[in-house]
Amino acid sequence: MDYKSIFSKEELNELTDWFKERLDALPESLQVDDATFVRDLRQTVEYYLRLVELYHDKRAFSGQLYLLERIRKKLIELGL
Repeated sequence: MDYKSIFSKEELNELTDWFKERLDALPESLQVDDATFVRDLRQTVEYYLRLVELYHDKRAFSGQLYLLERIRKKLIELGL
């Protein structure tokens, strides 16, 4: 996925629903790529989902949304 600063409501709903359905199955940590390691994955995802819930209309957290997309892609590659 290429970085973008605007996400549609449908994209946000799809992304948050995907994580909410799998929250209990998330690994403790995740090496997303060579430079990105998330130590407490569940807590990080929960924080980012809360940001989406609170500020989805502000579009101020595109970096976190982009990271959520990258995390999801990696988890799918790992079979989650």
